[in-house]
Amino acid sequence: MSHLEPDANILHNQVNTVVAKLLNDFEWQLLPMSQVAEGVVAVFPPSQPTTVEYVRRRAISIYCAQGLHPAVLGRLGPPAQQRAFEELGRYLYRVALATWRDLAQDITQETLVVLYEKAQDCRTPEAFLAFALQKQRDTAKKWLRSVRHTQSLDELLETDPFGEPRATATTTAPASNPATETIDRELREAVVQRLRTLRAESGRAGRQLEAVWLRYVQEMSLEECATVLETTPANVSVLLNRGLERLRSDATLLTLAEELVQEK
Repeated sequence: MSHLEPDANILHNQVNTVVAKLLNDFEWQLLPMSQVAEGVVAVFPPSQPTTVEYVRRRAISIYCAQGLHPAVLGRLGPPAQQRAFEELGRYLYRVALATWRDLAQDITQETLVVLYEKAQDCRTPEAFLAFALQKQRDTAKKWLRSVRHTQSLDELLETDPFGEPRATATTTAPASNPATETIDRELREAVVQRLRTLRAESGRAGRQLEAVWLRYVQEMSLEECATVLETTPANVSVLLNRGLERLRSDATLLTLAEELVQEK
């Protein structure tokens, strides 16, 4: 990570360059470059090396606090509010396109509606972009559930072994072979109960099993799993590896699963 020169004149020029590139890259025009750059320089840590990344973070914070957040709330007038939502929409769409390509447009549009209604809930204007991204993740999670009709592991463990919710499950009609149905139901109940036990061992075990469920049963991508689990794709990979290891090492579950497959 490159450090900026300590000389005041050179430092100001470098800050101007970094800020100008940032605003240009995201097509942000609510604040002039000079106002953002001056704000960055005013909060430099004394007697400490300053990096390009530090300047970018500070510039984004200033832009959010003085431009984006108040504009979205309508405090800078209708034209600025329209401009703010256009800028916000472009930014969120770029993020959505990289993660949820097929749903990027829908997720972005619904997120903008949520932000129009909820922007006042952001108590830290400097972090408004992070607030917007969290709303986008929440929206994406809802879309993934809706479009894919996914069932979480929690939902699975709240059903009876044949998939009916416990609160509404009814007695099935007598089968042609009651003995076979009884064995099948008992095995399913045993598998589900073993999953409940594993999941209850620790919060970490629950997240590992949830990752395996989403990835291999619901067939979600790593990015989609990360959205549902509210983590990163890299961490999903870790959860998957440990979850699979946990399942493979559980002799009771493997035996039950083998018996269930044989009954099929």
